[in-house]
Formats: sequence, C-alpha cells, structure tokens
Amino acid sequence: MLLPGWLVLRLANYTSADMQQGQPASTIERLVNHAHFTLTLNLNQLTRMSRTSAGILLFRRKPHLQLLLTHPGSPMWQDKDEGGWIIPTGRVRAGENPLDRARQELEEVFGFIPDGNYLELGSVTEEETGESIQMWAVEYDLPEGFTFEPFWFEMEWPPDSGQFESFPEMDRIEYFNPFEARKKILPSQRAFISRVIDVCSRTERE
Repeated sequence: MLLPGWLVLRLANYTSADMQQGQPASTIERLVNHAHFTLTLNLNQLTRMSRTSAGILLFRRKPHLQLLLTHPGSPMWQDKDEGGWIIPTGRVRAGENPLDRARQELEEVFGFIPDGNYLELGSVTEEETGESIQMWAVEYDLPEGFTFEPFWFEMEWPPDSGQFESFPEMDRIEYFNPFEARKKILPSQRAFISRVIDVCSRTERE
C-alpha cells in the first residue's frame, strides 16, 4: 500500500522519546489504519468519478415532438413498462471522446449513425452508483419500412437453473410524445426529456 506523504512524515518524526510516552504501537496502528481508510475512500471516489456513460436521444418533430426510446429485452425488464424504457448509453473508456462513444452505441443498437446537428443535453449523475451520464440529441425520423434488428445475448434463466436462453438486448423501440416519455423512461434519465424540450424550443425560435 502506498502511504500518503503526511503519514510518511509523521512516522519519520516519530522519535524514540515519543516512543517512551504513551502507547507507540497503537499510535502507529491508528495512523496506518487512518491512512488505509483515507486511501480506500479516495480510490472509491475516483472510481465513482470515472464511471461515465454517453448516449444519443433521437427525436422527430413531425407532426409534433416525439422521442425515440428503447425497451431492454432482459427477462428482468419484460414486465416493466412505466420507468422501464431507456435511452441507450455506452460506458466511456479512459481517453475516449464521449460523443464518439455515444455514436458507436447508437450504431450498435440501431445499425446506423444519423447525420445532423447533435444538441448537447448536458449530464446527470445517478445517486446510487455515482455514474455520470452525458447525453446528446439529434433529429431523426426512422424511414418507412425500417426493421429493428436487436443484438441477442445468452444468459442463465431462470437464475441458478443451469439452463441458458437467448434474449434481445432491446426488445422494442417506440416514439413517444414528451408526456408519455416522462412516464416511460428510466427515472435516472428523466431529466433529459425536459432538456430536449427546452433545446428544441430554443432552436425553433432561432
């Protein structure tokens, strides 16, 4: 374990005279334990800060503003409707551009990267995990005849059964008006609904 500089100095100044007073062993132990606690806390905070995901919200304005959400296909989500739809996001790796990661995630889910003006929606932080989610929005209307072909994965289901089944990463996609989208979307992403409404209102006035 790498000790903080203050602890190294404190131990270096721990003279024999000091050791003749009190309980030096317990004092050193307390110092080391405190250093370990501080180091662990800092590492945990660093890990929480480094958790960043990025995504892109597709929307259309004809005839009215509608937002494209996806529904996870995992069996744990199958019966969850309200609060169970999401904007797909991908984990940003160290040194990676968040918008590039968001574009790549969009292509993995939908099979394309739309052209257009990518509007920044800022970020939110999940309280439970400390993960930061950065979001953009771009206007795009899926063409007539578009076929959604999700990625499939295999998992043990039911849990501990020894049986494996295949499930789609996303089982359906749908455009919702803002009122519906607020009810459908995962609570941790709900703030982006209000933000895209504000951004679209500003761009229409410009």
